[in-house]
Amino acid sequence: MNFSDPFGLCRQLTDSTQVNECERFAAFVDSVAAGTRSDDQFMLALGELVAGFPGGIPTTNAGRSAVRFGDLGFRDEYIDGDQHPARHFVANMSVGYFGGTTVGNITASVREIWGVCRLRACSGEDVRLGKAGAALGGSLRARHLPRRAVGQWIRDNL
Repeated sequence: MNFSDPFGLCRQLTDSTQVNECERFAAFVDSVAAGTRSDDQFMLALGELVAGFPGGIPTTNAGRSAVRFGDLGFRDEYIDGDQHPARHFVANMSVGYFGGTTVGNITASVREIWGVCRLRACSGEDVRLGKAGAALGGSLRARHLPRRAVGQWIRDNL
């Protein structure tokens, strides 16, 4: 049994000495969910700690993330080589939560076209990851999913 991912839902790693970053991210999300009293507080904490949003509020002026996660263990369709899929995911999850799924989906797509493509580094992986985050943020906002289930959602889907 693999105790870092007991259900085997995050992508299996070929080298057992490597840290499964997907599981580490999901466990961190679990701890933030357990330590917050509301969905708003949960999203503000994730937004600040993982996405680097000042005060947790989505902005174009995000700073450096306080907590970083690599890409090992995330599904290939979400990895673009920038070594920090959790940041992109949480940023768009925050936009989806505070602005709605549609706004989150538009942001995920437009940000890649506007901000990254002009530098010739467009990422379909980031768009897919952003849309997944926006959908989860919208589901959390609509109370279709409790915050304490977000970590498991990450294990099941990322």
